[in-house]
Amino acid sequence: HAQYTGPSAAAATTVKDLLATGKDDQPVQLHGRIVRHVGGDDYEFADGTGTIRVEIDRKLWAAGQPVSE
Repeated sequence: HAQYTGPSAAAATTVKDLLATGKDDQPVQLHGRIVRHVGGDDYEFADGTGTIRVEIDRKLWAAGQPVSE
């Protein structure tokens, strides 16, 4: 199955900006890395501006693709 990876209509934001102006359950596009699995669907995410706990529903992960730090 092919997956489109072209430009997104949503502009990427930073962790710093998200912490300052973000809202609960707000979909965002971040560029950085997952630092660790906190538990359940919760992960710690980091970019060059800070860290934040994010919720990533299991159904959003690519099937059969391993994910690690």
